[in-house]
Amino acid sequence: MAKEQLLDSAHRYVKLAINSLTSDLPDCDAEEFGKVFDQKSDELFVHFLFPNLDEYERSLLVALRHFRRGVTLGVHTRRDDFTAESKVDHEKILTESEASFVSLKEGIRTMGIEQKLTPVQRELLQEEFVTVSFQSF
Repeated sequence: MAKEQLLDSAHRYVKLAINSLTSDLPDCDAEEFGKVFDQKSDELFVHFLFPNLDEYERSLLVALRHFRRGVTLGVHTRRDDFTAESKVDHEKILTESEASFVSLKEGIRTMGIEQKLTPVQRELLQEEFVTVSFQSF
């Protein structure tokens, strides 16, 4: 139960923080705003869950979360209506995301970050950052 409460608290924290920070985000178009918004949300989420890690270690987890999201979306994207060229582009981006994801996972393991975590944090790292679901949503 503690893990679910911690995740819920992290999501609420991010929502409240983003609401108060939105005015401080740079002026940009909608697509760029979405990227900035996602990046800032991930940074806040990671900082809330892993305050005991240093800034560099947390930045690795933010990147890992980003690539995990990309791999998950890439795997679950329906390609039925894609043109042949779009399918090739999609596979290229997915392959690059997978390579970055695996490289970050290995780097995090090699740096010994997991040893710095509490048991609940280790569980969250596995479930929310390291594991990619291949089951449909």
